[in-house]
Amino acid sequence: MKSVILSFMVMLITMVSINTANAQAVKFHAKEPPNITKQAVYTNPNTDFQYCATGTLYGCGNASSVTAYLVVEGTASTSCFVKGNGTGQDDESVPGQSSFKASSPSQTFDATNGAAAFSLCVNIGGSCKGGGMDHYEVTGVTITNAYLVVNGKQVSLNGF
Repeated sequence: MKSVILSFMVMLITMVSINTANAQAVKFHAKEPPNITKQAVYTNPNTDFQYCATGTLYGCGNASSVTAYLVVEGTASTSCFVKGNGTGQDDESVPGQSSFKASSPSQTFDATNGAAAFSLCVNIGGSCKGGGMDHYEVTGVTITNAYLVVNGKQVSLNGF
């Protein structure tokens, strides 16, 4: 009886270890790096900056789905504009440099045979202090860190 219980415990520990190892090994395949796009996007009347990551994650274990979100950190300049004095042209206020940490909403993606395709985007918007501002533009964006959080584990996007 002791050997049956011992064998069962060893099998249970092995199964938990294999699932834990798979969950910790989420990564990108060397031949399929993520596709990263960085671009200005016009969001009437403002101009934001958008960072998107699309690809396939491998090493998701035997899960039928994964939950993930995108985090982007860096610095950007926001130029704030006020209406000109009846001239039909905008006058720019003093731009500011600001650091940011932006996250996408969490999304669930289907997983099959340990792989899950994903597509996530983050918009980095500006903010202008004071009243009378007509619109803003986010420029001079420098990304210092970008990563996915997949089922609570970070997967770096730096270097892609």
